Amino acid sequence: MKKLMIFLTAALISFCLRGGKPASFPGHINPTQIVVTGDHLYIVELPTVSIYSLKDFKLKKKFGKKGEGPKEFKVFNNYSVGFDIDVQAERLLVNSVGKLSIFSKNGEYTREINVASANSFRFFGDKFIGFQNVTEGKTSFS
Repeated sequence: MKKLMIFLTAALISFCLRGGKPASFPGHINPTQIVVTGDHLYIVELPTVSIYSLKDFKLKKKFGKKGEGPKEFKVFNNYSVGFDIDVQAERLLVNSVGKLSIFSKNGEYTREINVASANSFRFFGDKFIGFQNVTEGKTSFS
C-alpha cells in the first residue's frame, strides 16, 4: 500500500506541474520519500537520492550507496527506518543510521557527522535538532 501511495503521489505531482502531461521516473521501484521544493523534485529510494528538475522532469543527479564512507549511507537491514532527507534553501541533509550527510541542494557533497543516537535530524538554523521515537507499551512518543 505504501508503494502505491508514493507512486500515486509522484504521478499526481508530475501531472499537476506539467499542466496535465504525465512524467515518468524510470528506475524507481520502491521510493520511500518524495520532496518538492523550489525547482527540484527529490525522490529517496534506499540508499539513493535522485534529484529531478521540475522544469522538464529530467534527472539532474543521483547519488548514494550503502556503506560507511563519505557519500555512503548506513542503513538498517535494508529498511528505510532512519533514512530520509531534509531540504532547506541551500542545503540537503541526509539522515542515515548513526550519520548525517550534508550536501548542497544540487547534490554536491559537503561533509558528514557521525552521531550516537536519534532517528532523524532536521536543520535548526546552523545547528541540528534530533528526533527519536520511543515506544512504551502500545504508545509511541517522538
